Amino acid sequence: MKEILTDDDLLFMELIVLCFEEELNKFLEDANGESELVIILKGHLYIENQLDNLLKKSLVYPEIILDKRMRFVDKTRLAVAMGLIPRPEIHPILRLNDIRNAFAHNLSYQLNERDIFKVNDSFSKRQKQNYQQYKDKHKEKFELIENLKLSIFTVWITILEDFLIPSDLRNKLEMYRQWMKDQKKKKNRTKLEIKD
Repeated sequence: MKEILTDDDLLFMELIVLCFEEELNKFLEDANGESELVIILKGHLYIENQLDNLLKKSLVYPEIILDKRMRFVDKTRLAVAMGLIPRPEIHPILRLNDIRNAFAHNLSYQLNERDIFKVNDSFSKRQKQNYQQYKDKHKEKFELIENLKLSIFTVWITILEDFLIPSDLRNKLEMYRQWMKDQKKKKNRTKLEIKD
């Protein structure tokens, strides 16, 4: 197993965790508004900022394309087209953008369960798992506003993961996860054989 994750990988993962915790705390503090409008605007800004970071990290000359005129939707599509964000994860980003646009064109817009359902229903497998994990961790009944926060958080956090964790390390972690799963299966088979 040592050949999958090196000491440098483990050290780098510790740095990622520290950076992740710092970003998470900042996000949760900023997105802790009471107004649906404030929450959607701040959440949208966080997602756009993370898209910018992801693109700046990957483009040779980001200043050529990333200017004030580049729209949120175009940044999203570019990040997906470049393979920086998995293709299925474009849909919830665009759904949240639809909600932001609804507020932008009608300040008295009323957020509803259907808006949140459209976002959550478009989650990728990874996002659905993250969303459910966060929801299960808190165990309370989520009202509309909490679901909005959690939906924004889920979209933002997956983009942050893509930014912080290099693809080669992500591949190693997946190999490690699979190895652990195989070890567990072997252990369970051994237990069954002993019982028989």
